[in-house]
Amino acid sequence: AAALRVNPKDPQANYNLGILAGRQGKLSEARRMIEIAANGKPNSAQWSQRRHHALLPPAWRASNGGA
Repeated sequence: AAALRVNPKDPQANYNLGILAGRQGKLSEARRMIEIAANGKPNSAQWSQRRHHALLPPAWRASNGGA
């Protein structure tokens, strides 16, 4: 959270905190943070994949070997 006080649009901090929020069941907050992260790196295929994977339902990720 301290990183976001310095740079509220920091892609890595938003991604990490978005994943944490999702694991805590705060899905709306998680989605918002993941979108901010992806928008911070719009031309990166890796970030596009991260966003897609992070926004998949947890049950789908678990059944397909993801965390």
